[in-house]
Amino acid sequence: MEIILYLEDRELILTDRLQDKGHLYHYEFTVIPVLVSKIKKEDLKRVYLYHPKPEDALNDLEKYFDLIEGAGGIVVNEKGEVLFIYRRGVWDLPKGKMEAGEDAGQTAVREVQEECGLKELNLVNYLQDTIHIYKEEGRRKMKITHWYLMKASSQSVIEPQKIEGIEKVAWRSKEDVMSDSEGRMYKSIRHLLENLHFFD
Repeated sequence: MEIILYLEDRELILTDRLQDKGHLYHYEFTVIPVLVSKIKKEDLKRVYLYHPKPEDALNDLEKYFDLIEGAGGIVVNEKGEVLFIYRRGVWDLPKGKMEAGEDAGQTAVREVQEECGLKELNLVNYLQDTIHIYKEEGRRKMKITHWYLMKASSQSVIEPQKIEGIEKVAWRSKEDVMSDSEGRMYKSIRHLLENLHFFD
């Protein structure tokens, strides 16, 4: 089993396999904040952290970070296009932090509606989680984002939430994404779409 933690576009992978792993560390002998700093300082793209039970390691890791929960949506239309937001020079998917009293599905729907101006939206099912670790205002944070598949019409009105720094919202096909040499996308988002067979 492997669990990926993203540090921007770098990967810290919790694994229960020892074979054929470059940059492999053992969880029991590793100081996590030191390892995270090393990954960023040396710009290591992929590091493996061995533990016989990766889920236990993930639970233990939480003591090093402020835990934040969020949710987001992969919205697909009848043409097979996916709804993207464009912010700070990166193509991303709509997502945000959970508010008090919300479950993850409610958060995902609300964030898509707010960030994309989309009113008509059908929540289909839960997909998977992504985990990011980062530093903000001097504090180490771990953000777990719960992702949901949603459906909407390509004819629906969409409008970027500019107050949140979103410059544009667009339906994008596989061809659009593959041919856009200038359009940057986070590795975690690409992995989500690959798991949905968007690029097949």
